[in-house]
Amino acid sequence: CFPVKENEVWSIAPGGSGRQPRREAEHHPSSDCLGNGNGWRTHLQGVIRRRASASHRSDGSAFNAKRIQRRCPQSVKASAYYAGLQSLGLGYGPSFRAIESLWRGDGEALARIRLPDGVIPTEKEKAPHPALLEACFHVSGAVVEAHGDFTRPPPSEAVAHLPLAIEGVRTEDSEARDLWCHARRRAVNGSDDPIIVDIKAWDLDGKLVLAFDGVTVKPQPADMFRSVGTERKDGWLYQLHWEEGAASPAAAETGPTAWLLLGGDQD
Repeated sequence: CFPVKENEVWSIAPGGSGRQPRREAEHHPSSDCLGNGNGWRTHLQGVIRRRASASHRSDGSAFNAKRIQRRCPQSVKASAYYAGLQSLGLGYGPSFRAIESLWRGDGEALARIRLPDGVIPTEKEKAPHPALLEACFHVSGAVVEAHGDFTRPPPSEAVAHLPLAIEGVRTEDSEARDLWCHARRRAVNGSDDPIIVDIKAWDLDGKLVLAFDGVTVKPQPADMFRSVGTERKDGWLYQLHWEEGAASPAAAETGPTAWLLLGGDQD
């Protein structure tokens, strides 16, 4: 159901060494959906922090693709990987298939991603292209054990896992078309614990370009990705309403002056 009114609310919350702006996205729900028109529903909250200078940022040891590859000995063809995601209901077109090479290990995966040739890079912004951001999330599927190893189609009982929460996002200015992307699953205490993945991407010079910290992925019902036929489905339209209007003068002047009727049972 769609809200009848949307709004964004800004508030200031104390935290850290000063006052940090907190952004909340809320909407006023429709009375037709919830039975009443009162109250606001919060969909997300976020804290905006001042980015530290480069000299104060640290992400541990320097990036080393070969070292990670040694921990990820299983090579997976990009075509086979995307075919496996397709069988789970996650179909991506050519403009979003940015993974060129993929290696899997124990709870982690490394991928070489490249902006597809048909995708035009952003001109004014230096942030990573959205297609590259999307491809980084694609890599997270390789660390979900329920999906299999992608050397064959995923098990019939497997379902797609989608990101539903994230702890933080960091980005750096970059115009790179080629990136290394590393996804690592955090250790869990029990089988019922959610799958949390940390994702980082570097350019070919080893500079950290973006990081998605604490991405929680959860299984989604298979029927959520079921293909929809072309036949009309009841309830697709919020409301069907026709408005009668007079024919435009131009249509009346240029219309046919004679009609020929064919078919029928009577002369």
